[in-house]
Formats: sequence, C-alpha cells, structure tokens
Amino acid sequence: MSDGDHRCGRRTVASWLAAAAALVALAGCALPHLVTFPFRQPGPAPNVGAPPSAGLLLWLEGDGSLVLDGAGRVARWNDIRGGDRAALAQLGFKGSPVTTTFTTPTGPRPHTGLRCAADSGRCAYGASDFRPGVPPLSLTGTPYSILAVVVRRPGPRLNNYFLMTSGSGCQAAFGGTGCTGGTVLHLGWLFDSVIRHSHYDFDVDSFAPRPAEQPVLIVAQSGRRGGMDVASLDAGSPHSAFHGRTDPGPLSASGQLLIGGTPFFGPSGPDVPDWFFNGDIFALLIYGRELTLAERQQASDYLRNKYGPR
Repeated sequence: MSDGDHRCGRRTVASWLAAAAALVALAGCALPHLVTFPFRQPGPAPNVGAPPSAGLLLWLEGDGSLVLDGAGRVARWNDIRGGDRAALAQLGFKGSPVTTTFTTPTGPRPHTGLRCAADSGRCAYGASDFRPGVPPLSLTGTPYSILAVVVRRPGPRLNNYFLMTSGSGCQAAFGGTGCTGGTVLHLGWLFDSVIRHSHYDFDVDSFAPRPAEQPVLIVAQSGRRGGMDVASLDAGSPHSAFHGRTDPGPLSASGQLLIGGTPFFGPSGPDVPDWFFNGDIFALLIYGRELTLAERQQASDYLRNKYGPR
C-alpha cells in the first residue's frame, strides 16, 4: 500500500476531499486529538537576524546557493554556511530555479527557490556532509525540528512530500512502498490542502483548508513538543496554528535525508507512488534536536520576516 493508505485501507480522492472538508475520521481511522492555539506573530525586524545554530544539520535557502548544470537545472543546493554540506541531485533528477516575489514586512522581496515538477523537473536530492570524519546527516534515533518555506503548485495529487528519509525496507522496484514503520519521514501535502507530518504509519495531519498555491511556513518537530505548525505566508492571511500530538519517538534506521523526492521508480500503478514533489521549496532548516519554544519562535521569526508578513 502507498503511504497515503497506511493502515486505513485504500481511499478514493472523493473520500479525501470529504475528510478535509468535514474534519472527520479518515476511512475508519479515528482522528487524533488536536490542540490548536494562535502562534505569536513576529515583531518588527529591520534586520531578519538568524535562526538558532546549535544542532542545525542543514540550512538551505535558494538565494545565491543553487549550483546549476550546463542545462540550467539545479545540480547542487549548497548549505548557506558553505559548500561542506549540500543537497546533491540523485540519478539525474534535477529541478529548476524559480524566482518569486514575496510580500515581506519591509516590502516586496524576490527570492529564488527550487521548483520540482512531475515532468522533466522531477527532483531527488540527497543531503550530504563532505567534511572528513563527520558522520552522514541523519535523523536516526534523535529528536528533530524542521522548518520549511514551501509552495505546493496547484493540481490534486496524493502523497506530495518535499522532505523524506530513505528509511528501511522500502521496495525501490515498486516505487518505495512497503517501508518499515517508524523509519521514513514524509513531510508535505497528503492531498490538496491537507498537510502531513508522517513517520510512516503514524501521521499528524493539518486539515485547516488553505490554498495550496500560496506559500506556507511548516514547522515539524518530534520529541516532547512533537507536532506541526502551519503558517500561511500570504499577505492577506495571518493564519497560523499548531497541531500537537503525542510523538511516537525518534525515527529508527531513517537512512538518507531526501529533498524534493526519492530516486525510487518502478512500474506504474495505484500502489506505486514514485515519491516526488510537485512544488517550490525556498528555505529548509533541519535540526538534529528538539528546539525549545523560544528557539522555535526565533527560527520562525527569521523565516517569516524574510518570506512573509508579520
């Protein structure tokens, strides 16, 4: 079964729409208790500052850090702190640079990001650390905090995740299905406006409807404060809320961090998701630890003052 199916059985597109609209149980799976509260808006910041640095595994922002190949595709996305850490294209799956003007607290501001699409712009980037003696970047056995500024391009599609881990037990010949539970992180859109933070068989879904083509700030965290913040960065919508749920614990055997999709591919069919992202990624902060509430606010303030309204 695909990740979207998990253990609830096969679902139709119509059932997903009904679930998202009605905020009810998904095909027999009871909705978890959701705790929702307003997320403090960042204050004025003429200088956007910087996010917390401790435990920051990967800091990706498109402005000035995308390395293009001869065809103008993104071959490498360097960590903003330098080229020792980067996201490298896998098996030739390269996205394209895209520039969008955001309405920020200091006025309109253009930013460049990575565009991934279902056609020749399909993405698959593996996060790597090239420093000698430094272990590979991994979320195995540790709490994590992830912040992303991302836009899902219009068009209905199940299982549309911008960040994953390669996990354990996944069947590459069948599109990366059949993974061992608790080893794979899936972060992105489940369908249309439904945003998912998944440990493969353990999901935290945000059902608050918001246009998929608008930029959002997503904060996914494990540990004691495990859950997901979803904040609209559209100028006309200050909405921001937190959805909390008891966390199942750290990922095990999580494998490689994959951005924009995986290099899995196989025969087409309803049970073969061929995990890839259809959308634009502008910023991505991945921490190998649980941020405190103050640190999470600092990192969110940095991104919201840079990419969106207060």
